[in-house]
Amino acid sequence: MKMKKIVVLGLFLVAAYTSRGQSWKDKSPEEKSRYYTRQMAEDLALDDSVILKIFQINVAVSKKFDSLYADKNNPNPRKGAALIYQFRNEAYREVLTTKQYLKFEDMERERREKRVKEKADDKK
Repeated sequence: MKMKKIVVLGLFLVAAYTSRGQSWKDKSPEEKSRYYTRQMAEDLALDDSVILKIFQINVAVSKKFDSLYADKNNPNPRKGAALIYQFRNEAYREVLTTKQYLKFEDMERERREKRVKEKADDKK
């Protein structure tokens, strides 16, 4: 019995280690969406019905991004990304309250500013 517990614990640790090492690019759209949806649910205090809608939007967005970056012949992926973000924002606007959407926009702005600052710091 003790040996069985050790084996199960070992398998759990191996699974946790391998999933942790998995690249973000290798995750499925559903896995990525679960992460983003969980973050939004916490930050925006979403109720269950809205969480499901946000998850569905995030899956669609993740699939669009995956196909955008899978196409190596795309001369301008940034333009495609802008269209995907526009789709996402319009869908969020339909689901979130005005207060939640404004908070989401603030969070996105802070995230962009942080990324710009980190890039500037890396160049120094």
